[in-house]
Amino acid sequence: MKVNISPEPYYFGTHRWNLNIVFGRKEKTLKTFFLGQDAKFTSRVLGCDINDLFEHLGIKKWTPRASKKVANYIIRELGLKSKILKKLEVWELSCE
Repeated sequence: MKVNISPEPYYFGTHRWNLNIVFGRKEKTLKTFFLGQDAKFTSRVLGCDINDLFEHLGIKKWTPRASKKVANYIIRELGLKSKILKKLEVWELSCE
């Protein structure tokens, strides 16, 4: 399973996050979960400030590597396994 966050510019310098997950090795399947606004998601779902999350993960600048770190952190913190993620609807992780 490969994961990353794709941020979409929103308003006032915030972003809307999508969690992209690629399942499978041979037959790859992409599933994209809409998470919502970055600051709201980190606050409401992860229970922390976005700046604190980035500091905890050692992120100073948004890069593809940072995207993977945040995605893996979300999956780990929420205890999401591949089997569960395949069953969830794409809006079920949203904070909005």
